[in-house]
Amino acid sequence: MVQVAVQDYGYGNARIRAMRQRLLDNTFYEGLVELDDFDRMVQLLQQTPYKDEIQEAVLRKSGAAAIDEALKLNLARTFRRVLSFMSPEGQALVSTLLGRWDIHNIKTILRGIHMHIDPEEIIDSLLPAGELEEIELDELAKQEDIKGCIDLLATWGISYGRPLTKEVATYAETRDLSFLELALDKYYFTYSLRRVRMLGPNGQKAQDILQTQIDIVNLLTLLRLQKSKQPEEEAKRLYVPYGREIRFEQFLALAQKDDVDDLIDGLLTTTYGRILEGAMMKYIEHGSLAALERALETHFVQKGAGMSKGDPLGVGIAIGYIWAKHNEIVNLRIIVKGRTIGMPEKRIREELILV
Repeated sequence: MVQVAVQDYGYGNARIRAMRQRLLDNTFYEGLVELDDFDRMVQLLQQTPYKDEIQEAVLRKSGAAAIDEALKLNLARTFRRVLSFMSPEGQALVSTLLGRWDIHNIKTILRGIHMHIDPEEIIDSLLPAGELEEIELDELAKQEDIKGCIDLLATWGISYGRPLTKEVATYAETRDLSFLELALDKYYFTYSLRRVRMLGPNGQKAQDILQTQIDIVNLLTLLRLQKSKQPEEEAKRLYVPYGREIRFEQFLALAQKDDVDDLIDGLLTTTYGRILEGAMMKYIEHGSLAALERALETHFVQKGAGMSKGDPLGVGIAIGYIWAKHNEIVNLRIIVKGRTIGMPEKRIREELILV
């Protein structure tokens, strides 16, 4: 087991606390939502820590695309800065958790190529916040087919290429992306949990986040199964192990439920049952699973951002900041895009997650 002195987190945590003081508050979001002039939005954002990245981005792009580029650039730089402050143990824990953005980006690229979406449109949807940098993600998105993308990952020696290589033949035969996406999830969570469990008490905080994320992946699968019931063998294949609360037997039982009401009733003994129950009115009102998925995402963001509470000399300060910073970027992207396309203010506010 790696042993790192507690005080090794002290310097990094002090720097991260200072950075957290610069996060935008709800009052700023409200002021931005109320603006109906894009130039005024840019002026307001240039008075924030995003100023330098905006000045860089407007040299390459224009309008909302420039702001989006600036936000992504700032996020990548901020996460790398956080890592530079940390002890070896802290770097190992945080970089493992940042892998969730690699998984998100690779899935986004695979889906885009599968659906024959223009590479530039795929690139616009990416967030280079993990191990894979912007230049690498751009190259992956420009591949002509799924196999070319996976082969490139393998050529670079990126570990995520291994599980994808094992399933690429199945994808070629079935044209079912779930085989590739599930392989990525299972590999990432298995590897990540094994890694953080070797890193002492601070590893427990990272493990908690990872296991909550696994639960949510399984719950999203269960919600989608309600729309297209699958045989038990298929449900077994779709389960991601090692979650915090959703066990294999419970997952299989819930996969056989006839509707969302029954599914949520079967979850009431868990943390997630109460969360989903609280979102049922919106689900009924809109007739869309998006309301329930949103409730789970909000819970996950708030849990991650809340990791900074408690031990002032542990990794929780960094985890909490990373989740809060990412959420800030997501909120700003929602506001800028929403105002640009004429989305009603009420709808924009409903899309924001406030922590």
